Amino acid sequence: MNNDALNLSLSLIQASAKLAAERDRGASRNRLRQAGRTCCICDEHLPEPHIRGERRCKRCGPAQTKRVYMSFLFHGEWVCHFVEKDLKTSLPRVLRFRDSEKILEVVQRGWGAMETEARKAFQRAVEIGHGGVWLALNKVQYNTLKDCNPANRGAAQAARQSR
Repeated sequence: MNNDALNLSLSLIQASAKLAAERDRGASRNRLRQAGRTCCICDEHLPEPHIRGERRCKRCGPAQTKRVYMSFLFHGEWVCHFVEKDLKTSLPRVLRFRDSEKILEVVQRGWGAMETEARKAFQRAVEIGHGGVWLALNKVQYNTLKDCNPANRGAAQAARQSR
């Protein structure tokens, strides 16, 4: 009986130590990511200089991104307007959707996976009928927003717009 109790306590201590090690490893990964030492997507080590904040490696993210603010408003349909980083220069492309899920898709394409808090804030903005988010667009996405000529966007996109 005494031996069984000793084995049980030993196994509990080992399990507790294993959980603590996993927790510390997760905290360490988070510290490295926040310090700009590892990629926020794949945890690959990044070259110096290490700039604080979450960054992506060359494989996970485009080398150059353009920051664009997208505001959305429900007025019978969802209307999305885009402005440059200076919040003054409008981009000519305006998107219109019937479903708010399409806005979420645009956000995920321009921003990546949304964390819980950001998703809740986005859902709250949809509930009240207006909001806005910052997007980090690659060169192709940014040029698509700057190009307002339907002939240059391809036949499929032009057909979708004419509906």
